[in-house]
Amino acid sequence: LPPPSWDLRESLNLKPRVRALCFKQALFFSRSFSPGSRKLNPKLRVRQSLPNLSKIRAFFFDAGGTLFRPYPSVGEIYAEVARPYGVTADPQKLEALFHTIWEKRDGLASLARRSGQKEEKAWWRSLVGEVFSQFGRMENFEAFFDELYDRFASPDAWRLFDDTLPLLQELKERGKILGIVSNWDSRLFGLCEGLALGPY
Repeated sequence: LPPPSWDLRESLNLKPRVRALCFKQALFFSRSFSPGSRKLNPKLRVRQSLPNLSKIRAFFFDAGGTLFRPYPSVGEIYAEVARPYGVTADPQKLEALFHTIWEKRDGLASLARRSGQKEEKAWWRSLVGEVFSQFGRMENFEAFFDELYDRFASPDAWRLFDDTLPLLQELKERGKILGIVSNWDSRLFGLCEGLALGPY
């Protein structure tokens, strides 16, 4: 896939490939992918893609995959943290297993009727346990999982897309209200602060 870019003209037109819901004075959108966008620097790309937004007062963003992404990848982080606990696994295989199990569980949507850090951590423990069940018994799985869970709570495990801050800065300069609407777990608040999204 080409690098991601914001294309609000397409969002406002509600093209099929852009998941967007437009309200009377607010817009919710996630990331689109535009061929050829690597030729423009992020700030210029954002300015060129923004139409006249005078009638829209607020923008609400999805979080993961829209504002930021795992770094370097879920599979690579899983493999790195598992290695000292006696499990050597191919990061690409871990990545594929994670996505298969994630989709089977319908992502975090299955947490919708449960809330709280204890419930969230138990949900993730079950998912990670299923991923690593393919690699035999792990010594001290609880310690491994605690380390992995804390790793993904750290901003070091995530990277902003290169055009995230330029877009937020541009919208802020235009006086827009910005927010996040996400089914992420409670670690999202700390991540937003750690990734310098708080001021927006």
